[in-house]
Order: sequence, then C-alpha cells, then structure tokens
Amino acid sequence: MKDYHVLLPEAPYDAYVARVMHVHFMAPVPPERLAPDGYIKLSIILSGVPLYHTEDGTSLPWGIGFAGHMFPERARYLSSAGPVHVVGLNFIPSGFYRLFGKAVNAFNEHFMAPEPLLAGRYEHLRKALEEETDPAQRCAIAMVPFAEMIDRALGEGETAMQRVERHIRATHGQATTPELAEIAGLSIRQLERRSVIELGANPKTFSSIIRFNYAYQRMKELRKLDLDIALQCGYYDESHMLRDLAYYLGGRSKQYVDLVRPVVDMNLGH
Repeated sequence: MKDYHVLLPEAPYDAYVARVMHVHFMAPVPPERLAPDGYIKLSIILSGVPLYHTEDGTSLPWGIGFAGHMFPERARYLSSAGPVHVVGLNFIPSGFYRLFGKAVNAFNEHFMAPEPLLAGRYEHLRKALEEETDPAQRCAIAMVPFAEMIDRALGEGETAMQRVERHIRATHGQATTPELAEIAGLSIRQLERRSVIELGANPKTFSSIIRFNYAYQRMKELRKLDLDIALQCGYYDESHMLRDLAYYLGGRSKQYVDLVRPVVDMNLGH
C-alpha cells in the first residue's frame, strides 16, 4: 500500500462528511468481510477493479458509486485480483440525507452510480482527480463539490435527525430511544420512522453499529478484550460485547485481539 492520505473536514463540514481518503493498494486486496461502520460511502476507483461477492462466492455488480450500510445477516466480501487505487468519502447519514434528499435505507446493501446524485458533476470531479497526482490535493479536490452543497445547507440550520445522530455518536451509541426522541422533539414512533429514512436504520440498530465500532477501536488501541472495555462501551458484560463482535465481524470473538482488518480499519470497505 502507498499514497495513503486522510482529510478530516473541520466543523461545520464534519456534520456531513466524516473523512476523505486516498489509498493505493499495490498488491491484490485479500478477501475482507464488510462490516457496517455507520457511514454512507462514495468510492471513486481511479484504477483497478475491486471485487465484491457473497459468502458463497457469487459476484456482485458493485464498484464505483454510493453505498449504504452492509448488515451481517447477508455477509458481503471485498477483494481484488490486482492493485486498486481509490478516493473515497464517508458521509454522515443524516448529513447525506440533508444534501441529497434521498432515503438512506434505499442505499443499504446496494451501490448506486454517482452521476444521478451529482447532477452532471461526477465526470468533472473524476477528471480533476485523475489530473492531480498529490494524494493530499486529491482529497481536497474530492471535497470541493460537497463543500459547496454543504455551504448552501448550513443556512437552514441543523435538522432534528442531525441532532439525534450527533448525540448517538457523542455517547458512542449508549443513548436510549426515549432520550433520542426528546432531543428530536418527536414521539418514539415518529423517531423510528425518521431514523430509518435519514440514518438508514432504526435508532436501536444504528446505535448498536456506533457502539460496536467504538468497542472495536478501543480493542485495537488496547490490544485486549475485557470487562473494563465492555463497560466503557456500554455493554452489560464482556460476553455481551463478544457476541456483538462475533455478530458484526464473523468468526470466533477471541481472535479479534490479534485481528488485522486493513480495509475496514481504513474505511475503504464498510
């Protein structure tokens, strides 16, 4: 791997785009099981062909475009037969909905071509990325069309679901549904309906995804799994945390202390 660079947009843009990435995998990407990380992706493949497939090896017609959450019940894998060079953006779901007005759950477990959403700007963006060679500049270029869209949205203030998502992330998925409904100024039933459309999942499921990713990051930092980590991350006990890790990542949970998942960890996958 070379030319790895990450751009983390500053406030207020970070409520819409969490990060922009540039990475060039020089060797074939080994099969990686995709796990949800709470973002909506835009992958722009500059060269190479990423290969997506189901657990039984059935190929999926995915590649360049927007993709939503990938849920564990239908395992999906990413690999490649050769080098892959990609620029990608991770969108905050409620911010994505605000920018594009598209139901986020429609993107779950699907790739959608970028052009319909970018209204004629995708080819110009891709050409600009191909003409630039510096990874940092490529990330900056990738952010430009979305920064312009965000600037227009900022004048309208924060939506109820943006407030909800911000609180879910700030509490690492530990907020209760009644607490989130109060923040949104909605009934629990209204919140659940809006959450599916604007976050891509109901509050409980989305919070679980955020909590899992927080626990996974803590595990990587500390290189251990124990009761202290479980309690810090809002789990009832260590067994509860291990079941969540097994559910989202697959396999035997005790493997995860030594597990290296470069595609997921760098958010090229999910």
